[in-house]
Amino acid sequence: MNLDISKEAILQQKLNLLKVMKSRKDAVVAKDWERAAWCRDEEKQIRENLTLLKNEILRALHNLKTGSENIEDYVLLQGLLLEFHAAEFEEDCSAV
Repeated sequence: MNLDISKEAILQQKLNLLKVMKSRKDAVVAKDWERAAWCRDEEKQIRENLTLLKNEILRALHNLKTGSENIEDYVLLQGLLLEFHAAEFEEDCSAV
Protein backbone atom coordinates (compact mmCIF):
# COMPACT_ATOMS: atom_id res chain seq x y z
CA MET A 1 0.00 0.00 0.00
CA ASN A 2 1.46 3.36 -0.92
CA LEU A 3 -0.92 5.73 0.79
CA ASP A 4 1.08 8.79 1.73
CA ILE A 5 -1.07 10.06 4.61
CA SER A 6 0.07 10.11 8.20
CA LYS A 7 -1.89 10.60 11.37
CA GLU A 8 0.30 13.63 12.06
CA ALA A 9 -0.73 15.23 8.75
CA ILE A 10 -4.41 14.81 9.63
CA LEU A 11 -3.92 16.16 13.13
CA GLN A 12 -1.94 19.13 11.76
CA GLN A 13 -4.76 19.99 9.37
CA LYS A 14 -7.29 19.76 12.20
CA LEU A 15 -5.12 22.01 14.38
CA ASN A 16 -4.78 24.52 11.54
CA LEU A 17 -8.55 24.51 11.13
CA LEU A 18 -9.11 25.25 14.79
CA LYS A 19 -6.55 28.08 14.72
CA VAL A 20 -8.16 29.67 11.68
CA MET A 21 -11.62 29.34 13.22
CA LYS A 22 -10.39 31.08 16.36
CA SER A 23 -8.76 33.81 14.29
CA ARG A 24 -12.01 34.31 12.39
CA LYS A 25 -13.94 34.59 15.64
CA ASP A 26 -11.42 37.11 17.00
CA ALA A 27 -11.61 39.10 13.76
CA VAL A 28 -15.40 39.25 13.96
CA VAL A 29 -15.26 40.43 17.55
CA ALA A 30 -12.74 43.10 16.51
CA LYS A 31 -14.94 43.94 13.50
CA ASP A 32 -12.01 43.32 11.17
CA TRP A 33 -14.16 42.10 8.30
CA GLU A 34 -11.32 41.76 5.81
CA ARG A 35 -9.38 39.43 8.11
CA ALA A 36 -12.58 37.52 8.95
CA ALA A 37 -13.24 36.98 5.23
CA TRP A 38 -9.68 35.78 4.69
CA CYS A 39 -10.06 33.38 7.63
CA ARG A 40 -13.35 32.10 6.23
CA ASP A 41 -11.69 31.37 2.88
CA GLU A 42 -8.74 29.69 4.61
CA GLU A 43 -11.13 27.62 6.73
CA LYS A 44 -12.94 26.48 3.59
CA GLN A 45 -9.64 25.43 1.98
CA ILE A 46 -8.54 23.44 5.03
CA ARG A 47 -11.93 21.70 5.20
CA GLU A 48 -11.56 20.78 1.53
CA ASN A 49 -8.06 19.41 2.21
CA LEU A 50 -9.42 17.31 5.07
CA THR A 51 -12.20 16.00 2.84
CA LEU A 52 -9.65 15.05 0.16
CA LEU A 53 -7.56 13.19 2.75
CA LYS A 54 -10.62 11.36 4.04
CA ASN A 55 -11.71 10.40 0.52
CA GLU A 56 -8.24 9.08 -0.25
CA ILE A 57 -8.36 6.88 2.86
CA LEU A 58 -11.85 5.65 1.99
CA ARG A 59 -10.71 4.85 -1.55
CA ALA A 60 -7.72 2.90 -0.21
CA LEU A 61 -10.01 0.97 2.16
CA HIS A 62 -12.38 0.17 -0.67
CA ASN A 63 -9.56 -1.05 -2.92
CA LEU A 64 -7.86 -3.07 -0.18
CA LYS A 65 -7.99 -6.76 -0.95
CA THR A 66 -9.26 -8.91 1.86
CA GLY A 67 -6.84 -11.33 3.37
CA SER A 68 -4.66 -11.83 6.39
CA GLU A 69 -1.64 -10.27 4.66
CA ASN A 70 -3.48 -6.92 4.48
CA ILE A 71 -4.70 -6.78 8.07
CA GLU A 72 -2.00 -4.29 9.11
CA ASP A 73 -2.95 -1.95 6.28
CA TYR A 74 -6.62 -2.29 7.20
CA VAL A 75 -5.95 -1.41 10.85
CA LEU A 76 -3.79 1.55 9.81
CA LEU A 77 -6.49 2.90 7.47
CA GLN A 78 -9.22 2.46 10.06
CA GLY A 79 -7.07 4.30 12.61
CA LEU A 80 -6.60 7.19 10.19
CA LEU A 81 -10.30 7.25 9.42
CA LEU A 82 -11.14 7.52 13.12
CA GLU A 83 -9.43 10.91 13.18
CA PHE A 84 -12.23 12.23 10.98
CA HIS A 85 -15.06 10.81 13.03
CA ALA A 86 -14.08 11.83 16.51
CA ALA A 87 -17.12 13.46 18.12
CA GLU A 88 -14.78 15.71 20.09
CA PHE A 89 -13.42 17.22 16.85
CA GLU A 90 -16.86 18.43 15.76
CA GLU A 91 -17.61 19.75 19.24
CA ASP A 92 -14.27 21.56 19.36
CA CYS A 93 -14.90 23.16 15.98
CA SER A 94 -18.34 24.42 16.92
CA ALA A 95 -17.15 25.71 20.31
CA VAL A 96 -14.44 27.96 18.87
